Amino acid sequence: NYEYIKKSLLKDKNVVTANKAVVATYSKDLYDICCRSNASLKFEASVGGGIPIINTIKDNLSSNKIEKIMGIINGTTNFILTQMAEHKMDFYDVVKIAQDKGYAESDPTSDLEGEDTVYKLSILSNIAFGKNVSPSDISSQGIKKINQEDIKYAAELGYNIKLLAIGDNSETDLELSVEPAFIKKNHPLSSVKNEFNALFIEGNSVGEIMLYGKGAGGMATGSAVLSDVIKICSLTGKEVLLTNTKGKIISSASREHRYYVRFEVVDKAGVLGKIADSFGKENVSIESVVQKNVEKSTVPLIFITHNTTRDSLMKSIDKIKNFETVLGIENIIRILD
Repeated sequence: NYEYIKKSLLKDKNVVTANKAVVATYSKDLYDICCRSNASLKFEASVGGGIPIINTIKDNLSSNKIEKIMGIINGTTNFILTQMAEHKMDFYDVVKIAQDKGYAESDPTSDLEGEDTVYKLSILSNIAFGKNVSPSDISSQGIKKINQEDIKYAAELGYNIKLLAIGDNSETDLELSVEPAFIKKNHPLSSVKNEFNALFIEGNSVGEIMLYGKGAGGMATGSAVLSDVIKICSLTGKEVLLTNTKGKIISSASREHRYYVRFEVVDKAGVLGKIADSFGKENVSIESVVQKNVEKSTVPLIFITHNTTRDSLMKSIDKIKNFETVLGIENIIRILD
């Protein structure tokens, strides 16, 4: 609770919390309070459970400019996507299993819609990039639209699907997003399964490193909380982890990426050509097309684009969705290389 944290700090009482929503939502206010207080606020357990992400970045990587971060920082969604891929299970069947195992809340909306990951990425932006970013300014997309068709085509193309928190600080403006993405099977993050979390970090001196471990659970979270308590006991003065430097965010939709687009279309001549022509009019270049021969009147039609902006892609799709032969735009997923 924000009010309890605020009152404790203003009375010069050190605070350790695992509440990511409070830290992310009130980060600017908490920074101001910490500057006025003689106490410290620690929140290692708010991101990545037992993985020492925050302390590693602030202490061991303090000599680096962190240029990029990319991570699986929600165990619920990673468990669901892993089970769907490995056991060919239906999305909602796996959600029920996750709830039974205690990996998902009775109302898993925050996890499935990406909200939980957005809070964590907001905190990571503050710690890794020194930029204060409101959770509401981070573009996000959950995993509810992912189904066996997407997982199958991803595998055929050499990818897995993961819900990723992505931060790019390598250019003038900051790009932050939470979204499901195709990630190459040989990428270290691609092998992170079930409830495990991992954060892939790129620093200007250290290069690429990955932190990996259990992202949730009583023992993992307790370990992180206790480490913060021990750290506070060893401090000779207060420590202010947060910043109030406003981060200027560029929408990921205006940066160029590759995309997977899956349509459901009527199986007749000329459909593919008409869709490809519409893409071309918005300068969306097509890298490849996949059309499976199924004995139905409707078929899935998959387009893989070259680098393009999501804005240009959506302009095309806004027109394509009105074609009589296009029954649905089933999914649009970013491809990472």
